Amino acid sequence: MLQIPVYERNAQHHIYEDIQNDGRPIVIYGAGEVAGLVARRLQKHGLCPHAFAVDRAYYRSGQKIDEVPVCCYEELQTHANDYIFLLGIGQPEARVRAFFEDGQRCGGGRLSINTPYGEFAPMNRTFLEQHQEALQETYAWLSDALSKQTMQAYLNLKLSGDLRFNFDVFRADQYFNALTEFLKGGLFVDCGAFTGDTAEAFVRWSGGTCSKIIALEPDAENYKALRMRTDALACPVDTYPFGAWSQKDVLRFQGEAGSSSTLGEAGMIEVPVEALDNLIQQDVDFIEMDIEGAEMEALSGAQETIRRCHPALAIAAYHKAEDLITIPQYIKTFETEDVTYRFFLRKHHVADELELDLYALPERQ
Repeated sequence: MLQIPVYERNAQHHIYEDIQNDGRPIVIYGAGEVAGLVARRLQKHGLCPHAFAVDRAYYRSGQKIDEVPVCCYEELQTHANDYIFLLGIGQPEARVRAFFEDGQRCGGGRLSINTPYGEFAPMNRTFLEQHQEALQETYAWLSDALSKQTMQAYLNLKLSGDLRFNFDVFRADQYFNALTEFLKGGLFVDCGAFTGDTAEAFVRWSGGTCSKIIALEPDAENYKALRMRTDALACPVDTYPFGAWSQKDVLRFQGEAGSSSTLGEAGMIEVPVEALDNLIQQDVDFIEMDIEGAEMEALSGAQETIRRCHPALAIAAYHKAEDLITIPQYIKTFETEDVTYRFFLRKHHVADELELDLYALPERQ
């Protein structure tokens, strides 16, 4: 049975206050994209990093990022208790784990901002208690022990703010893994294709056996890169400059660019969208969706295709708190006497709250 966790304090709700009260200079471990995002989160709360830190193998004397020095992590470790260290990398898993282990071994405060890309799916105990019956239903539908462990770990993470709940359930092989091995030769639909990295990974994983890819990407610059990248793939690819939605429309997005963009009527970014049912006539084997909280609308716009083909589905379940309820419930409506769906849950980012994916795999009688 799924346990509704109880924590007196969510570390993420107080992290900036805790850093301020600690008073020690802030060192961000990392010097890439995630480190920059963490630095900007700090600055929004009136905090400035003292330094960035990288492993000795990557250290070069005199480096700076926005006038903040980049230091050698190993050297700072010799007097680690003088600093408070913030995680500023997203991978590899072993180094993320080691960051927290270094705190036990060398000292120094070790913290992580679990939402460098912005907050998704705010969740508290009241929400879990109000939806306990539906969450227990989802938990009962999950088809293996790792899925159940993953759901429990995700709720623990959301309520405690402790990133380490990811460690035992993290799996690196997103979308293309042992669960989806039987789909290698099929037709793959990539919703939110970005610059074609997932499409390229599908072709590589399939060993050139895939029959076709259909890729949707509404951002104009990303779409250009997608076209260039997929033109070189050893697989036919149909690309569309749309986002996936329930119908043809133009939506507005607001907020920060990238992963933390959100739908809103006051948004400045117009996004053309279309229903998959209006684009796809072929038989589909595998649909993937990670589209900034639009998954339910996109599934609605693909309902005819899903009912006709019963493809495997990999759907992001971390954008909204209710995703773990509404998405599996809706997929269940596509079942027939001949086809049921088996559910699996996997966590594919180790250093944040993102990339929780629900896999729905058809089981034909």
